[in-house]
Amino acid sequence: MLTAKADVFRSDKFYFEPGNKYRQPAYTNLDASLAWTLSRPDVTFTLWGRNLTDEFVPLASFLTGTAAAYNWAPPLTYGFAIGARF
Repeated sequence: MLTAKADVFRSDKFYFEPGNKYRQPAYTNLDASLAWTLSRPDVTFTLWGRNLTDEFVPLASFLTGTAAAYNWAPPLTYGFAIGARF
């Protein structure tokens, strides 16, 4: 059996503080996977990708009166997985 999956997340721009000085821009993120499952034995091969749009956006911020620090979202990531059920 072949299974395709896609997850889309859309965020509008927003500001991290009331003064509207620090903001996150609008972005769209796409995650996807393609899995092939064998019936005997019960093994699954999965090709997956995260942040396929390779958006560079902050996930969180720490603001002070003189500086701003951000925690950034991971970049484009992809891989291959093998799973088995017993």
